[in-house]
Amino acid sequence: MNEENQNELQPLFGNGADVLARELALGLGDTRNLKYYQSVVRKYPESVLRELFIRARGFPSHRIKKSKGALFNYLLQKYEKENHSR
Repeated sequence: MNEENQNELQPLFGNGADVLARELALGLGDTRNLKYYQSVVRKYPESVLRELFIRARGFPSHRIKKSKGALFNYLLQKYEKENHSR
């Protein structure tokens, strides 16, 4: 697919950040908080978000107190503290 065709498809699917935000929200079963995911994809590197997404999704359900979305948020806050408190 050439660049021109990709640009034609972009309005259908949104930009890369919107697509990633929807992927995170859907994958974590947290679509009601889509705006939260839209904000984090603009703030953090995709590689970090995908790593935390995989960790939250892989965490055993019986050990999650609230939801996978809440766990993802916790992991992101922990990442923020560990990487920006220096």
